[in-house]
Amino acid sequence: EAHLPVPSGITLPEYDGHCAAAGLTLVDRFATWDADPYDGGGYAVSVHRR
Repeated sequence: EAHLPVPSGITLPEYDGHCAAAGLTLVDRFATWDADPYDGGGYAVSVHRR
C-alpha cells in the first residue's frame, strides 16, 4: 500500500488562536510530556485553562 504525504499540521500561532477563540488561556508549553522546557522545536505539549 502506498503512503500518501501527510498534510502539514497547523502552526502554534494558529493553534493558540483557535484555543483563544474557544476561551482557553495558555498556561504553559513544554517540549515533552515529561515537562522538558519548550525550545521552539517541532513538538509541543500545551497546557490551557478556561
